[in-house]
Amino acid sequence: MNRAVVDYRQALTSLGIGHEVFTHPYLVSPEEVQKYLGKTVADCVASLVMKADDHFILILKKGDDRLDFKKIKKALKISDLRFATKEEFEKLTGLPFGAARPYIPNLPTYIDPAVFSREFLNGGTGSFTETFRYRTADLKKIPGASVLEACQNP
Repeated sequence: MNRAVVDYRQALTSLGIGHEVFTHPYLVSPEEVQKYLGKTVADCVASLVMKADDHFILILKKGDDRLDFKKIKKALKISDLRFATKEEFEKLTGLPFGAARPYIPNLPTYIDPAVFSREFLNGGTGSFTETFRYRTADLKKIPGASVLEACQNP
């Protein structure tokens, strides 16, 4: 396990966020990772770094759910919402693009309630060779996290 993942794991433990480590070959897409773990994207939590007007936020959603930009903008009282660019993501997080994780210190974090429909979801660690299985209820322990309906209703 690389040093950044070890440090991240210690941060999660100090916050009381339950997780289990899975090591796997270098895999980038959530679909590849989940397939390797014998799961589907419905079994993962997606961590999306976004620019909301003039600041950045993190949205956590179930992997198979679709964001509802209008709903998010209305709830957050913002006019512009977009995904962070590769450059913005890497500068802001210090992580390689595509290796987002559910806890990024100092980023306001919004969790779609559907995340809690499963007891556990797999998610990023900042590495392409390790994935964590997160206890979803514990994600509410992320400093500054709040629940926000961010996805389209089925």
